[in-house]
Amino acid sequence: MRFRICLGFFALAAVGAAQQLPSSSVLTVAERASFLLSAPNIQHELAMTDVQIATLSRELAHADGRRRSLYVLQVIDTKAVIQEEHQSSALLLSVLTPAQSRRLTELTRQRVGPRAISDAEIAKELGASDDVRKEVTALFAAVDAKFEEIDANIGELLAGELVSEDAAARKAAEIRHQRVIDSFEPERIQVRKDRASAEKKALELLTPDQREKWQKSLGKPYKFI
Repeated sequence: MRFRICLGFFALAAVGAAQQLPSSSVLTVAERASFLLSAPNIQHELAMTDVQIATLSRELAHADGRRRSLYVLQVIDTKAVIQEEHQSSALLLSVLTPAQSRRLTELTRQRVGPRAISDAEIAKELGASDDVRKEVTALFAAVDAKFEEIDANIGELLAGELVSEDAAARKAAEIRHQRVIDSFEPERIQVRKDRASAEKKALELLTPDQREKWQKSLGKPYKFI
């Protein structure tokens, strides 16, 4: 299993969307819901209390510290990383009430989109066959590969640049970096179109009843910032 560690600046620029959930094969869609919890607008939507938010902040800080300790090692312990991801997700989600958990599930499925049908638990819930789940997985694996290729190309162009202590030099470097990232915008636009096409095809693989179940599972529409 391969883990890709990206600099936040480049990762956010490449994704170009707030609250984008990682497409991780390590966590289930239910577990990946924890990635949304740090966003204030999501906390507001869930009507989280000040006590819950304070508890969540502490758990997030602890989880970040544990992850950092794993990634500073010369040889990354894959098993330990996977265990940490599962543990952190469970701790963060345990802060919520049952009603909040249900709403977060809806929000997560809205955010992930039809890709979520590749999740074994969700496919079972919808009554989708294993063959359908595998087809959906393949559709989005192809899209992910294109995004990763763009990231790799950007990384190659920016590789080897030294970080200067001079503020003006750092600013100039940031401008150069942004220009490199912006130069790949046509490719990113095309891949976003490919992703939309994959989402449409994924839904077409479901029966009418299954599509209705999927739609109901999304709950009240939410506009992500």
